[in-house]
Amino acid sequence: MILSGWDLLVKNVAPNARYDSDVSAPACDEGTRAEAIEEITTWIKDRGDPRPVLCLTGAAGAGKSALQQTIARICAKGKILGCSFSFSANDPTRNTVKALVPTMAYQLAGTNEKLKKQIETLIGDDPLVFHQSLETQMTRLIAKPFEHLKDTGINLPYVILIDGLDECRDESHQMRLLEAIHRCLLVNNLPFRILVASRLELAIRNALEPGGHLHGVSKHIPLSDKYCASQDMTLYLQRRFQELAVEGPQWFNDSDVKSLVEASSGQFVYVTTAFKYISEPRGSPVERLQIVLTWTARQGARPFETLDTLYTKILIFQLAMIGDVLPDLPFALPLDNLNLMLNLGTEAEELLLSDLRSLVGFEKDAATGASHSRRLYHKSFADYLYEESRSKDLFAPRARVYEHLAKCFLQHIVECPLEPDSQSSPVELEKRPLSRIQRTSLQEAVLNLPFFWEKVTVIDEEIVEFTRKGGWHKIDKLLPSTCYMVSSVFWESWTNSFCRAVDNLKGRNSEAAEDIGKQFDFAKWKSNFSTLRKLR
Repeated sequence: MILSGWDLLVKNVAPNARYDSDVSAPACDEGTRAEAIEEITTWIKDRGDPRPVLCLTGAAGAGKSALQQTIARICAKGKILGCSFSFSANDPTRNTVKALVPTMAYQLAGTNEKLKKQIETLIGDDPLVFHQSLETQMTRLIAKPFEHLKDTGINLPYVILIDGLDECRDESHQMRLLEAIHRCLLVNNLPFRILVASRLELAIRNALEPGGHLHGVSKHIPLSDKYCASQDMTLYLQRRFQELAVEGPQWFNDSDVKSLVEASSGQFVYVTTAFKYISEPRGSPVERLQIVLTWTARQGARPFETLDTLYTKILIFQLAMIGDVLPDLPFALPLDNLNLMLNLGTEAEELLLSDLRSLVGFEKDAATGASHSRRLYHKSFADYLYEESRSKDLFAPRARVYEHLAKCFLQHIVECPLEPDSQSSPVELEKRPLSRIQRTSLQEAVLNLPFFWEKVTVIDEEIVEFTRKGGWHKIDKLLPSTCYMVSSVFWESWTNSFCRAVDNLKGRNSEAAEDIGKQFDFAKWKSNFSTLRKLR
């Protein structure tokens, strides 16, 4: 079937990147960040300002995303928001520039029917446009449609918001994006006002310096340096504490709030994380407030020290490995599946929901009621987990995490109640008296195993034991009821990871690799993805 231009566009969009997605950052609290909001909105409305780009920079947790979200809502209400895109290092749909232009073009098309027709026609004329360079896509799908309509008298929305540039994983892509903005959108009197928020890292720093692409055409607001957030954080905490239903006399005082604000080192993420922890329904806000107050680091501490202390204390009770594992799982797993797959015990879900909810976003599945881990609330938590100098005794090297996960998956599969008899039906899993949780956790273990096995070299003994117990026969039987969960692209990635893992094993233990081939007809499954689906 030949897809229309619009269908091709929709296929390449990253829905989570929009400001109004269900995973978008919260906006600023009412009455906070007033001066920064005023400065940004004044720049947006002042069409005489010769600087069409505004770079909002600041440290992690300074509140850049909340400001972007607030500006997006203001612009949307005023019908001047063209599009928004929020990068996220932990979301593979928006941690590269691949989906940037399609997502921008989709939103722009939704603001005006003539603009939509222009974009749709351009894609229809060149269906491979999404495989071309970032500059080509930006020119054809954003600049050209605007050039065509700019002299028609139509009022087109002109604000473009890009958040979290530093969370675009490839630094060279960050540079390419800023270059593309300069070359494609700041030409021919195009009307755009482009707000880019980022940590002040290499790409944006070079662009702003003399000789950089954005020097002279951009306004720079160094958020952490220009605006003191102490008053806003005080207002935020006072308002939030007052909203908590706590019986008895006033349970907090101005000194408590002041201590938390001083401990934040200007990082709004500190007070928001602290409040999430204090307000957890499993504990008493009065007790948790006093606990957090005892965690505050010494005066004169390093910028992230108090935030790291907060993260450490939240993770300290049996949650270190769980917290470290979450960013590395390629799926948003139901927590009850996570319990089974990682052998966490019956209390793990309650621990995760209560003690990690201040750090990790969860949501309920409407159909099953299961809780899923969705995302880390803030990149600073991922940074904390991955940097030994910050997480210290809780630091778990990725190699150790991958090893732990691979072993858990092997154990979970080998304990599956399927007979390793090669004559068994390939859909036996569907007929076995397994609960939904058992069935889906087995499927997830099969889907995840190759990605972690290929990254480690210290589980050869476990692989040999897995083979001895008929584990590969079981995977052979689990695949037909598992493949429907994934796309052909994922299947190709799965098979490639499996091949690499076996090839790595050959170099260390050729006999063990050969034994795998005797149990598991990998060539059959690799060559015929459709067969898997039919067998199901």
